[in-house]
Amino acid sequence: MICSSLNLDGRIVRLPCGRRTLPKSGRVLGAQVIIPTHQDYPYFGGYPEKLNIFIPMTEANQANGTLTFVKGSHLYGPLERGEIDLAKYPHLEHLSLDMDVGDVAIADFLTWHYSVGATIEAERVIVQIAYQPSTDPSSKLLIAGRILNPVHCPNRQTPLKTPATSASYVEATTLFMHRYHEDAEQMCLSVLANDPLNVQVLLLLKRIYASRGDEENLRTYDEKAKTAASAIMDACAAEWGDRTVEIDNVPLSRIASLNDAQLSVLSDAVTIVTDSRQWAYSAEARFNLVGEVGRTVKIELKVESGVLGVGWLLDDGSWAARASADADAGSTELRLYLGSSTAGGSLIFDNWTEGGNPAHGVITAVKVLQDNRRLNKTQQYSPAAGERSSGERTLG
Repeated sequence: MICSSLNLDGRIVRLPCGRRTLPKSGRVLGAQVIIPTHQDYPYFGGYPEKLNIFIPMTEANQANGTLTFVKGSHLYGPLERGEIDLAKYPHLEHLSLDMDVGDVAIADFLTWHYSVGATIEAERVIVQIAYQPSTDPSSKLLIAGRILNPVHCPNRQTPLKTPATSASYVEATTLFMHRYHEDAEQMCLSVLANDPLNVQVLLLLKRIYASRGDEENLRTYDEKAKTAASAIMDACAAEWGDRTVEIDNVPLSRIASLNDAQLSVLSDAVTIVTDSRQWAYSAEARFNLVGEVGRTVKIELKVESGVLGVGWLLDDGSWAARASADADAGSTELRLYLGSSTAGGSLIFDNWTEGGNPAHGVITAVKVLQDNRRLNKTQQYSPAAGERSSGERTLG
């Protein structure tokens, strides 16, 4: 799909389609992908008052996977990211289009649509244009999941099967990193409307309000995060009991400095003073995770000053999981939950502190946890490709 935005003042702005992550429940048929029912608005952002224009560069028909629209679905308003559950709306009519080169399909930007499965091995190329006012903020920034419709009801029954909260959290974190705090706040609140116990989002809101000096909301979301974390831990204890076990300790000697960070590596602890630049990668530990079920990387640490971030960075540069701690947390532990499909990557420590100041902390342990009921092989560590014993490796 080739995506552009045509503003009403005649300017054309290319939209960074690489930032758009469509629902991942699409199925593969031959060489074609069946795109599940979705709404484009949360993947483009801006204001909902715009039009979707589809212009086929090849034939688009039932054979090679045509576009199908759900008539009247735009009346349900802006949605969050995720696959729409059409089973809830059997009364809505579906309109499949057979289009030739030169045809044009125009729809409200909130209209739900999907692509059917192809029965032949043939390309289907469509140019998509968003026709919108020149004041639409998506011309300057891609904002996913931002809900600006004044009649939006946060307590409505969502048409989505499962909101894509993880994608929205990553997007909100990116916005916060680039100081678009209001946009990050709106996205976090949208996630919490469907997932009120999302600890990562609650902690990100705490950071947003701390950056503003909003002490009241900072305390409110600090308590909400603690309550949610406690509820989740209690639920895990009740569900899993002693079935989650520690598989191994990662040797602290595997932690190597990056960029201008300073490390002091001892046998029982690593002292880190991060690069002073906010969001700069400051240390890395590379080790292979071998197993057929999800794993948890647990980091035990104490932050002396600033805010120290940790995360599992995949080889393609995207984050699988992120967390952070500040000096108020004292001696604490951070957990990164990695699904069974997680492959490759490394543990990254970075600086979340604002104002050009470094974070200072002490790392006392990095451990790997796994469900012992389904564990059928021992966790093994072997040097990963490109692993360095010194701080020469640079990321980002």
